[in-house]
Amino acid sequence: MNPRESAEDSGEYELRAMRLVAEFTKDFEKYGQLMPEEMREMMSQILSLGETMEWEEMGISI
Repeated sequence: MNPRESAEDSGEYELRAMRLVAEFTKDFEKYGQLMPEEMREMMSQILSLGETMEWEEMGISI
């Protein structure tokens, strides 16, 4: 089951998903120093993927 495909309004789903990513990123920056170093490095790598991904190729638009 793909939540994006089952959402009543796919545009609203995408908007909320991107807002959630932005909120998580903001919280990570705020509280990241409280995480163990290994976890902080892993999360930094995951968050940096967003900078290199071609969102439109994945069907995500803002």
